[in-house]
Amino acid sequence: MEPEAEDKDAENYFYLRSNFIHVASMNPQVLVIQPFIRNKADQPFSHVDLQLEESLALVNTLKWKVVDAFKVGLDSYSGKEFFRSGKMEEISNLISQDQRITNIYISVYKLSHSQRLALESHFRVPVIDRYSLVLQIFHLHARTVEAKLQVSLAEMPYLKHRLDTEYFKEQHSKHSGGNLGESVFESRSFALKQMESRIKKKIDKFSLQRQKLRESKQRSVIPTVAIVGYTNCGKTSLIKALTGEETLKPENKLFATLDVTCHSGSLPDNLQCIYVDTVGFLSDIPTKLIASFSATLEDAIQADLVVHVRDLSHPDTVHQGHEVMKTLSKLNFKPTDVNIITVANKIDKIKKEDIKVAKSEGLIPISATLNIGLAYLQKEIQERLISIREIERTVIRIKTGSDVMEWLRANTTVADITVDESDQNYCMLSVLWSKQIKGKFEKLFLKRY
Repeated sequence: MEPEAEDKDAENYFYLRSNFIHVASMNPQVLVIQPFIRNKADQPFSHVDLQLEESLALVNTLKWKVVDAFKVGLDSYSGKEFFRSGKMEEISNLISQDQRITNIYISVYKLSHSQRLALESHFRVPVIDRYSLVLQIFHLHARTVEAKLQVSLAEMPYLKHRLDTEYFKEQHSKHSGGNLGESVFESRSFALKQMESRIKKKIDKFSLQRQKLRESKQRSVIPTVAIVGYTNCGKTSLIKALTGEETLKPENKLFATLDVTCHSGSLPDNLQCIYVDTVGFLSDIPTKLIASFSATLEDAIQADLVVHVRDLSHPDTVHQGHEVMKTLSKLNFKPTDVNIITVANKIDKIKKEDIKVAKSEGLIPISATLNIGLAYLQKEIQERLISIREIERTVIRIKTGSDVMEWLRANTTVADITVDESDQNYCMLSVLWSKQIKGKFEKLFLKRY
């Protein structure tokens, strides 16, 4: 494609993103509306107040000012105008009486063409849905080139949806004076397809690099442990506690981590591992967003072991746990009795009875910030990795300071060294090694023993 055409595509893309996703106001002042289905047995949250609480947390993550917030019961989310006429009028009056309101956030997955047009026509202010809000948070927290590309890819389905909404509006407009014309919509639609194709190619290059890294010697020798969980459950705090890495700065906000990061750790018998920090999951997270980050999340599902962190102090911890497992399932992760450990974090904030219940359900109770239960967790991680990697424990009698000793130090995990009481020129080395390393050792040194 010619550079001029690429520039035109980019111009169209940034214009659509600016108009359809990012709020133009420098300091948005938002009315938050939490819809819920009345008399529905399987509500997505155990209580609608928790749903509203999460919606407010999402808005606060962007540092927008919340003017007001309330819940609205509906029979369904598929109404042509979303709300009934009486509720529409009530909300309109509220907006007209409070000039501070510049935007409305309706915490629903994605509004249809007709719903958005009806709502914005009636309220006269921009209306934001959950998909758009999460995209803006992702855009805010994306730091690396790859994360920014993945956010851009996640934006594409939404931009297409919004462009279709504008086309729908124009097709049904009674006045044609200000209409853009079909050719403009075709040009913008084509620009999105071209941009999407280029973004996918760039992400594929990163994915290939990551695949090569996973296949590299170091990554194949050192076991990996992916830390996953609902957003704001304490994943980064746990990794900081397990590794002692002072540069990690856990933040009390949703989606603080978008980039997958790797951190070296040491387990009780000096077994080295790599902890992989991942993007937090969310209830009702758009499927397209998961798909966009699937290349990054491969690091989680292809790790030797997954540690699922649950915030046991959260009132809806059970539902959050289900959402995480549901998302992992979408990524084709198949849990077994060995490849996943579930930990109950923040036990310093709950009652002893709740800790006992968590234990009875097979969870490992911990407090990442107070270092409670971490020694037991590390031991469990080590035992699982030894089982998964088929690592053997062996005690070998060798001469102190010999080339054999140096080889074992360099190529195995030395768990313990004790002096041989029968001959102090020798020592007893307790090592952890794979069958492959053991085979190399036997080939090199077996004749000596």
